[in-house]
Amino acid sequence: MKNIPSHLLSFLGLLVTYAIAFGLDRWIEFLRDQNSRGGIPTSMYLFLSTWAVANIILAICVFSLYTWALSKLEQWAVWSIVILSLLISLIPVIYWLPLGTPTLFLTKFLTNRAYMVSVGGWIAVAGIFTLLKPKRPEF
Repeated sequence: MKNIPSHLLSFLGLLVTYAIAFGLDRWIEFLRDQNSRGGIPTSMYLFLSTWAVANIILAICVFSLYTWALSKLEQWAVWSIVILSLLISLIPVIYWLPLGTPTLFLTKFLTNRAYMVSVGGWIAVAGIFTLLKPKRPEF
């Protein structure tokens, strides 16, 4: 079995983290809808517990991505992750620019309170931190 390059593994981890955030966004939106309709009797408790667990899951994902992936990457790969993450975190702002409404697929789903937007900001900050931290001397 061939070794997978670290930058491909990091991008895979990035995609998995965004997929988890997107899935949690959809799940919480479903629970919010069910709660407003009175569909599931325990949906308010399920909504609140899912919201708390989702924050913990995403914090673990971003911390793991930083610890095992971002800190070991080359600078060009970290820059690309930072730019991609900043674009994702700024999609709600880009949507309301007076340049016309972009017809991006994600603008339908990403609001300013979506987990995917938050995760984009968290990963961008982790990437910027990776770029700014001093390199360890190797012996």
